[in-house]
Amino acid sequence: HVELGIDRLLQDSESYKHQRIGLTCNIASLTRNGLHSRIALKEAGFNVAKLFAPEHGFDGQGEDGAFMDHQHDAATGIRIVSLYSKQLAPTAADLADIDLMLIDLPDVGARFYTYLWTMTHVLESCAEQGLPVLLLDRPNPMAQDLALAEGPILDPLCRSFIGRYPMPVTHHCTFGELAKYFKSLYFPNLQLQVLSMTNWCRKLNTGYTFFPTSPAIQKRETVYTYAGACLLEGLNIHEGRGTADPFAQFGAPW
Repeated sequence: HVELGIDRLLQDSESYKHQRIGLTCNIASLTRNGLHSRIALKEAGFNVAKLFAPEHGFDGQGEDGAFMDHQHDAATGIRIVSLYSKQLAPTAADLADIDLMLIDLPDVGARFYTYLWTMTHVLESCAEQGLPVLLLDRPNPMAQDLALAEGPILDPLCRSFIGRYPMPVTHHCTFGELAKYFKSLYFPNLQLQVLSMTNWCRKLNTGYTFFPTSPAIQKRETVYTYAGACLLEGLNIHEGRGTADPFAQFGAPW
Protein backbone atom coordinates (compact mmCIF):
# COMPACT_ATOMS: atom_id res chain seq x y z
CA HIS A 1 0.00 0.00 0.00
CA VAL A 2 1.06 3.54 -0.70
CA GLU A 3 1.61 5.64 2.41
CA LEU A 4 0.58 9.23 1.73
CA GLY A 5 2.33 12.25 3.18
CA ILE A 6 -0.45 12.63 5.75
CA ASP A 7 -0.03 9.00 6.84
CA ARG A 8 3.69 9.53 7.39
CA LEU A 9 3.11 12.73 9.36
CA LEU A 10 0.69 10.97 11.69
CA GLN A 11 3.36 8.37 12.44
CA ASP A 12 5.98 10.98 13.36
CA SER A 13 4.12 13.91 14.79
CA GLU A 14 5.77 14.95 18.03
CA SER A 15 7.86 17.76 16.57
CA TYR A 16 4.79 19.59 15.24
CA LYS A 17 2.21 19.21 17.99
CA HIS A 18 3.13 22.42 19.78
CA GLN A 19 2.56 24.54 16.65
CA ARG A 20 -0.56 26.36 15.49
CA ILE A 21 -1.27 24.79 12.12
CA GLY A 22 -2.97 26.02 8.99
CA LEU A 23 -4.16 23.25 6.68
CA THR A 24 -4.80 23.78 2.97
CA CYS A 25 -7.09 20.93 1.94
CA ASN A 26 -10.49 19.88 0.68
CA ILE A 27 -12.89 16.97 1.01
CA ALA A 28 -10.52 14.61 -0.84
CA SER A 29 -7.68 15.21 1.62
CA LEU A 30 -8.02 11.82 3.27
CA THR A 31 -5.64 9.39 4.91
CA ARG A 32 -4.94 6.03 3.33
CA ASN A 33 -7.77 4.63 5.49
CA GLY A 34 -10.27 7.29 4.42
CA LEU A 35 -10.22 9.58 7.50
CA HIS A 36 -10.11 13.26 6.69
CA SER A 37 -6.75 14.89 7.38
CA ARG A 38 -8.13 17.56 9.71
CA ILE A 39 -9.87 14.94 11.85
CA ALA A 40 -6.87 12.62 11.86
CA LEU A 41 -4.56 15.48 12.85
CA LYS A 42 -6.83 16.64 15.67
CA GLU A 43 -7.20 13.09 16.97
CA ALA A 44 -3.41 12.78 16.94
CA GLY A 45 -3.07 15.91 19.09
CA PHE A 46 -2.25 18.54 16.47
CA ASN A 47 -3.50 22.09 16.96
CA VAL A 48 -5.27 22.69 13.64
CA ALA A 49 -6.08 26.38 13.96
CA LYS A 50 -7.32 27.30 10.47
CA LEU A 51 -8.35 25.65 7.22
CA PHE A 52 -7.82 26.97 3.69
CA ALA A 53 -9.95 25.67 0.81
CA PRO A 54 -9.49 25.73 -3.01
CA GLU A 55 -12.05 25.92 -5.83
CA HIS A 56 -15.33 24.04 -5.19
CA GLY A 57 -14.96 24.84 -1.47
CA PHE A 58 -13.89 22.73 1.45
CA ASP A 59 -16.69 20.22 0.82
CA GLY A 60 -15.81 19.93 -2.88
CA GLN A 61 -19.42 20.60 -3.93
CA GLY A 62 -19.24 24.18 -5.26
CA GLU A 63 -20.07 24.74 -8.90
CA ASP A 64 -17.33 25.06 -11.47
CA GLY A 65 -15.95 28.61 -11.41
CA ALA A 66 -18.27 29.79 -8.62
CA PHE A 67 -16.67 31.85 -5.86
CA MET A 68 -17.03 30.36 -2.38
CA ASP A 69 -17.49 32.32 0.85
CA HIS A 70 -15.41 31.93 4.00
CA GLN A 71 -17.15 29.67 6.50
CA HIS A 72 -16.65 27.44 9.53
CA ASP A 73 -16.21 23.68 9.49
CA ALA A 74 -19.36 22.07 10.88
CA ALA A 75 -17.45 19.14 12.39
CA THR A 76 -14.74 21.07 14.22
CA GLY A 77 -15.80 24.71 14.29
CA ILE A 78 -12.50 25.70 12.65
CA ARG A 79 -12.59 28.76 10.38
CA ILE A 80 -12.28 27.98 6.67
CA VAL A 81 -10.64 30.67 4.54
CA SER A 82 -11.81 30.36 0.94
CA LEU A 83 -9.00 30.74 -1.58
CA TYR A 84 -11.50 30.78 -4.41
CA SER A 85 -13.27 34.01 -3.52
CA LYS A 86 -12.34 37.69 -3.76
CA GLN A 87 -8.92 36.42 -2.66
CA LEU A 88 -6.94 33.63 -4.30
CA ALA A 89 -4.10 33.71 -1.76
CA PRO A 90 -3.86 33.82 2.03
CA THR A 91 -3.43 37.36 3.33
CA ALA A 92 -0.86 38.43 5.93
CA ALA A 93 -3.71 38.55 8.47
CA ASP A 94 -4.78 35.00 7.55
CA LEU A 95 -1.27 33.73 8.31
CA ALA A 96 -0.48 35.90 11.34
CA ASP A 97 -1.85 33.47 13.92
CA ILE A 98 -0.38 30.20 12.60
CA ASP A 99 3.13 28.79 12.92
CA LEU A 100 3.15 26.21 10.14
CA MET A 101 1.22 25.71 6.91
CA LEU A 102 0.39 22.16 5.87
CA ILE A 103 -0.65 21.61 2.25
CA ASP A 104 -2.56 18.40 1.61
CA LEU A 105 -4.31 18.84 -1.74
CA PRO A 106 -5.26 16.25 -4.38
CA ASP A 107 -4.45 16.68 -8.06
CA VAL A 108 -5.46 15.23 -11.42
CA GLY A 109 -2.31 16.07 -13.36
CA ALA A 110 -3.59 18.78 -15.75
CA ARG A 111 -2.21 22.32 -15.89
CA PHE A 112 -5.61 24.00 -15.75
CA TYR A 113 -6.84 22.15 -12.65
CA THR A 114 -6.88 25.04 -10.20
CA TYR A 115 -5.74 23.26 -7.03
CA LEU A 116 -2.24 23.42 -8.50
CA TRP A 117 -2.34 27.20 -8.65
CA THR A 118 -3.94 27.52 -5.23
CA MET A 119 -0.89 25.63 -3.98
CA THR A 120 1.43 28.18 -5.63
CA HIS A 121 -0.45 31.11 -4.12
CA VAL A 122 -0.14 29.52 -0.69
CA LEU A 123 3.58 28.95 -1.25
CA GLU A 124 4.03 32.54 -2.39
CA SER A 125 2.15 34.02 0.56
CA CYS A 126 4.04 31.87 3.04
CA ALA A 127 7.36 32.89 1.46
CA GLU A 128 6.40 36.56 1.80
CA GLN A 129 5.44 36.12 5.46
CA GLY A 130 8.35 33.86 6.40
CA LEU A 131 5.96 31.05 7.33
CA PRO A 132 7.31 27.50 6.90
CA VAL A 133 5.39 25.05 4.71
CA LEU A 134 5.16 21.29 5.07
CA LEU A 135 3.66 19.75 1.94
CA LEU A 136 2.10 16.32 2.38
CA ASP A 137 2.51 14.62 -0.98
CA ARG A 138 -0.15 12.63 -2.82
CA PRO A 139 -0.16 10.66 -6.09
CA ASN A 140 -0.85 12.28 -9.41
CA PRO A 141 -3.44 9.77 -10.69
CA MET A 142 -2.52 10.46 -14.32
CA ALA A 143 1.23 10.06 -13.82
CA GLN A 144 3.17 7.33 -15.57
CA ASP A 145 6.45 8.72 -16.92
CA LEU A 146 7.88 12.25 -16.99
CA ALA A 147 8.74 11.69 -20.66
CA LEU A 148 5.01 11.44 -21.39
CA ALA A 149 4.32 15.02 -20.33
CA GLU A 150 2.53 16.62 -23.26
CA GLY A 151 0.73 19.63 -24.61
CA PRO A 152 1.94 23.13 -25.45
CA ILE A 153 3.94 25.07 -22.87
CA LEU A 154 1.97 27.96 -21.39
CA ASP A 155 2.90 31.34 -22.85
CA PRO A 156 3.71 33.65 -19.90
CA LEU A 157 1.65 36.38 -21.59
CA CYS A 158 -1.40 34.14 -21.13
CA ARG A 159 -0.93 33.49 -17.41
CA SER A 160 -4.07 33.28 -15.30
CA PHE A 161 -5.49 31.25 -12.44
CA ILE A 162 -5.69 28.25 -14.78
CA GLY A 163 -2.00 28.61 -15.62
CA ARG A 164 0.44 30.85 -13.74
CA TYR A 165 3.79 29.47 -14.92
CA PRO A 166 5.13 27.88 -18.12
CA MET A 167 4.53 24.14 -18.11
CA PRO A 168 2.86 21.58 -20.42
CA VAL A 169 -0.80 20.63 -20.16
CA THR A 170 0.04 17.31 -18.48
CA HIS A 171 3.12 17.14 -16.27
CA HIS A 172 3.22 13.67 -14.63
CA CYS A 173 4.62 15.23 -11.41
CA THR A 174 3.29 15.24 -7.87
CA PHE A 175 2.53 18.46 -6.02
CA GLY A 176 5.57 17.81 -3.85
CA GLU A 177 7.81 17.71 -6.91
CA LEU A 178 6.20 20.79 -8.41
CA ALA A 179 6.46 22.69 -5.12
CA LYS A 180 10.22 22.10 -5.06
CA TYR A 181 10.43 23.17 -8.71
CA PHE A 182 8.45 26.39 -8.12
CA LYS A 183 10.51 27.17 -5.03
CA SER A 184 13.71 26.90 -7.04
CA LEU A 185 12.40 29.27 -9.73
CA TYR A 186 10.03 31.68 -8.01
CA PHE A 187 10.16 31.43 -4.20
CA PRO A 188 13.83 31.04 -3.23
CA ASN A 189 13.21 32.25 0.32
CA LEU A 190 10.42 29.77 1.00
CA GLN A 191 10.97 27.43 3.96
CA LEU A 192 9.65 24.27 2.31
CA GLN A 193 9.69 20.67 3.45
CA VAL A 194 8.01 17.93 1.42
CA LEU A 195 6.89 14.78 3.17
CA SER A 196 6.98 12.33 0.29
CA MET A 197 5.02 9.12 -0.12
CA THR A 198 6.38 5.64 0.44
CA ASN A 199 5.70 2.70 -1.89
CA TRP A 200 4.43 4.94 -4.71
CA CYS A 201 5.78 3.99 -8.11
CA ARG A 202 5.09 6.51 -10.87
CA LYS A 203 5.15 3.91 -13.64
CA LEU A 204 2.69 1.57 -11.87
CA ASN A 205 0.70 4.29 -10.05
CA THR A 206 -1.35 1.80 -8.06
CA GLY A 207 -1.75 0.81 -4.42
CA TYR A 208 -4.06 3.57 -3.25
CA THR A 209 -7.72 4.57 -3.40
CA PHE A 210 -8.77 7.36 -5.74
CA PHE A 211 -10.94 9.82 -3.81
CA PRO A 212 -13.21 12.08 -5.94
CA THR A 213 -11.55 15.49 -6.20
CA SER A 214 -14.34 17.79 -7.43
CA PRO A 215 -17.96 17.59 -8.63
CA ALA A 216 -17.11 16.56 -12.21
CA ILE A 217 -14.21 14.26 -11.36
CA GLN A 218 -15.81 11.46 -9.39
CA LYS A 219 -14.01 8.55 -11.08
CA ARG A 220 -10.34 8.02 -11.76
CA GLU A 221 -11.14 7.22 -15.40
CA THR A 222 -12.30 10.82 -15.85
CA VAL A 223 -8.79 12.05 -15.13
CA TYR A 224 -7.51 10.56 -18.39
CA THR A 225 -9.99 12.38 -20.63
CA TYR A 226 -10.21 15.62 -18.63
CA ALA A 227 -6.84 16.95 -19.77
CA GLY A 228 -8.01 16.93 -23.40
CA ALA A 229 -11.77 17.37 -23.18
CA CYS A 230 -11.55 20.32 -20.78
CA LEU A 231 -10.07 22.32 -23.66
CA LEU A 232 -13.57 22.28 -25.15
CA GLU A 233 -14.70 24.67 -22.41
CA GLY A 234 -13.25 27.44 -24.54
CA LEU A 235 -15.82 26.68 -27.24
CA ASN A 236 -19.61 26.90 -27.43
CA ILE A 237 -20.15 23.16 -27.07
CA HIS A 238 -20.81 21.11 -23.97
CA GLU A 239 -18.22 18.79 -22.45
CA GLY A 240 -20.58 16.64 -20.40
CA ARG A 241 -20.53 18.32 -16.99
CA GLY A 242 -23.59 17.24 -15.04
CA THR A 243 -23.86 13.88 -16.78
CA ALA A 244 -22.63 10.48 -15.61
CA ASP A 245 -19.61 10.77 -17.91
CA PRO A 246 -18.21 14.30 -17.87
CA PHE A 247 -15.25 14.96 -20.17
CA ALA A 248 -15.92 11.65 -21.95
CA GLN A 249 -18.57 13.05 -24.28
CA PHE A 250 -19.33 16.39 -25.87
CA GLY A 251 -22.02 17.93 -28.02
CA ALA A 252 -23.91 21.03 -29.07
CA PRO A 253 -26.30 22.33 -26.36
CA TRP A 254 -28.63 23.55 -29.11
